[in-house]
Amino acid sequence: MKILFDSEEELLTELKIIKPETLTDFFSDRVNEAVVCPICKSKKISIPFGLGDYEPNQATRSRFLLPVRRYPAFYSDGFHIKDYYFRAICSNCAYEINFSVAVIVEWLRENQGSAGNE
Repeated sequence: MKILFDSEEELLTELKIIKPETLTDFFSDRVNEAVVCPICKSKKISIPFGLGDYEPNQATRSRFLLPVRRYPAFYSDGFHIKDYYFRAICSNCAYEINFSVAVIVEWLRENQGSAGNE
């Protein structure tokens, strides 16, 4: 996956390969334990995701993580993955934790085919 895109639409389309399960695999590999809220210590963390288009021949719709753009952006030439992050939200106290899209994409490159690429 490239890191600089001409449009946000192009970037977001490319990032649809990153599923909620990909983030779970990333945490298992890098942290080796459940993500815990740094404020209230709850393990009830939710990750916002979007649903793909309905396809009549599929039993379920695809799911993908919803990236958020950081403002102000660090990079002004086009749309760079380092300007995006994924959110995880504590279901107990509503604290938000942000995870860099660039780090997760790099991890995916290192683990080609083993996480998030069904």
